[in-house]
Amino acid sequence: MISGFSGSCRPFSIFIIRRLLSTQQRNLSRNVPPYENPDRSYMELSQKLYESMKTCAKIQSRPLARGLHCQLITTGLDVSTFIKNNLVTMYSGCGLIHDASLVFNEIELKNVFSWNTMIEGFMGSGRAVDAKKLFDEMPQRDVVSWNSMMSGYFRNGFIEKTLEVFVLMVRCFECVPDAYSFACVMKTCASIKDPNLAMQVHGLAQKFEFFGDDSVESSMIDMYIKCDMPNIAESIFLKMQNPNMFSWNSMIYGYSNLYGA
Repeated sequence: MISGFSGSCRPFSIFIIRRLLSTQQRNLSRNVPPYENPDRSYMELSQKLYESMKTCAKIQSRPLARGLHCQLITTGLDVSTFIKNNLVTMYSGCGLIHDASLVFNEIELKNVFSWNTMIEGFMGSGRAVDAKKLFDEMPQRDVVSWNSMMSGYFRNGFIEKTLEVFVLMVRCFECVPDAYSFACVMKTCASIKDPNLAMQVHGLAQKFEFFGDDSVESSMIDMYIKCDMPNIAESIFLKMQNPNMFSWNSMIYGYSNLYGA
């Protein structure tokens, strides 16, 4: 039910969240377990709480977000890493990055998702320096960590830093770039219209065997179009088995510029 309300952003979701927490608080005070199986109880409650926090972020209700957090503390349900990670996401989505940071610092057993979530939050609020500091402090990074830094730098207008992160990612062998990594760096190349850089990224995509991936090929077409290399873009487009709408639009844009249509 909460999931449905979250998708539609209806105000009724506020009532559902409060009802869920008040019921749980009443059960705890009376020592009444909601289910015979404690593991099942915890998993189902965690899922409901996750949907509630997602709703708060979606409707960007700061009072509801803080109210939900207060009730979680009151009922003792705020202790798990899973809940705290989603509190960080919720506060970040509501633009309460200071609150998100406080919750992050309270997480005793941080996992890679904890770090990635906080990095995304900092980048989303324009605090790229704080995101970089956190990234450097991470005990273990995955491809999402690197992608978060690249996309965050790009969104905040730090084009050179976006490229620097990608180059470092490729060179350090900490993890292998994925389709999102290449889509992001190709978007960066397209924004600065650098043909030589575009060719280098193209070569790396071949090296990592990302040809055949629709998102990578679509981004590559757009990159070459923006770099005024329509012939290469066309050759990639013609080899695609199932061109998507983004690919078609990129080619139409390229032809219209080329022929003045």
